[in-house]
Amino acid sequence: MDATEPGRIDRHPAARGAELDRARPIAPTRPHPHALDEPPAPAPAGPVAAGYDRPRDPLQGRPRT
Repeated sequence: MDATEPGRIDRHPAARGAELDRARPIAPTRPHPHALDEPPAPAPAGPVAAGYDRPRDPLQGRPRT
């Protein structure tokens, strides 16, 4: 994204890091290629997928994210 592009939001790196820390617990831990990617589907689907992924990951020996 170019700095002159409309809609660009410049945030302090710490603020972006805080946003990532808040999003990580509700984000899926693996790709879901058959999930819908058109709005509004991704918003409610992410936490649902995360709830499915997180208990399954340790059973399959996946690293904690």
